[in-house]
Formats: sequence, structure tokens, C-alpha cells
Amino acid sequence: MLEGKSLNLCRLREFMKREELDIVLICSPENIYHFSGF
Repeated sequence: MLEGKSLNLCRLREFMKREELDIVLICSPENIYHFSGF
């Protein structure tokens, strides 16, 4: 499951292009699931 999350984080980084948001997403796994729905 770690691999799947890593891929999502990489894609989120491309969309967000903001280190601050990346840190928040990494700290909050629940947010990653929300973005996965997108």
C-alpha cells in the first residue's frame, strides 16, 4: 500500500506544486484519500 500512496503523493505534488500543501497531505493521510476520489 505504501507504493500506491507514494504514487498519489507524486501526482498531488505535480497538481499542487506547493511544498506546504505536500507537507499537510503527508501529515494527514485522510486528505490523501479525499484527493484520491478526485
